[in-house]
Amino acid sequence: MSRSYQVLNDNPDLIRNGKIAIHNRSKRAWFVIDRFGIIRYMNIESSELVSSDELLKVILKLTSR
Repeated sequence: MSRSYQVLNDNPDLIRNGKIAIHNRSKRAWFVIDRFGIIRYMNIESSELVSSDELLKVILKLTSR
């Protein structure tokens, strides 16, 4: 799934000194996907967590249609 949403760190250059650092691990990502499978919101690898207020706004907007 991470590869499908393009949030997988699969660059082999991420391997350092024979130790796997973040290679083949997902980036931090938030998605809101509607019932038709359309991504209505995404936030990929932000320095801070997405606020629940921000996510709630998106969800309320989707449910009020």
